[in-house]
Amino acid sequence: MRTIVDTHREWLSSDGVKAAANTEELRLVSRELSVGKLCEAAVRDIFVNFRAVYGGRSSGVVLAGFGDDDAFPSVLELEFFGLVFDKLVVASRGGVKTQVDHRNRACIEAFAQTDAVEFFVGGVTNQIKETVGRAYRKHIRRFAEANIDGAAGMSDMDEVLGRSAADFGREWSEELLRCNLEPLRAVVEGMSLQQLAELAEALVTLESLKERATWRTETVGGPVDVAIITRTEGLIWVRRKHYFDPTLNHRLFHRQFEEQMT
Repeated sequence: MRTIVDTHREWLSSDGVKAAANTEELRLVSRELSVGKLCEAAVRDIFVNFRAVYGGRSSGVVLAGFGDDDAFPSVLELEFFGLVFDKLVVASRGGVKTQVDHRNRACIEAFAQTDAVEFFVGGVTNQIKETVGRAYRKHIRRFAEANIDGAAGMSDMDEVLGRSAADFGREWSEELLRCNLEPLRAVVEGMSLQQLAELAEALVTLESLKERATWRTETVGGPVDVAIITRTEGLIWVRRKHYFDPTLNHRLFHRQFEEQMT
């Protein structure tokens, strides 16, 4: 951050003075801080509160595989918000996740658009969980207010409702996991690599179908690339789309076939 401030100090100072002159809050702050300190505070605010600065807009990248000394695969989800001057603003969502080990032999993880996968795995989506939680709080509050005499017990109403809603959500969520996720995980543990690849492709296709049939956003769709990553063989493509229509380029495949035969 210090390098950015020093590199762009002249430009920051110029725009900082203009902004301070047009904004009451900045005029008050500028009375206490020098222009350099004001610019440094502005840059620091961008790096600390980048989610608000960028309005929640971001792109994501998921890295999966093995490190040099890893016996089990790991997953890292990164969120890219854009450039601040010449620095890329990147945030890690949850850090590195090692989800498969001797005790946990299988997992299914979805990224970005996750509704269809969440429903397939857990029997319910996070959106439905939030809706049920809000409805529970709303109606149980009405019931409590209608049955509490006067102001007795009303002072700690929010705390009591919070604990009750948490217990309620935990109980039915655990039951859903017991009925859906645990049997599915037991089956996934015994699947071959080919079967796992087919399952992954089916889940992406299911999410794509849901998007087209409901929101019409089509943020998930098109030909699906499928790859398997193992410790011994690295990345192996199971299915990968061409950047061209294969039916229009049969000579390329014929030439590749001849090269393999020679």
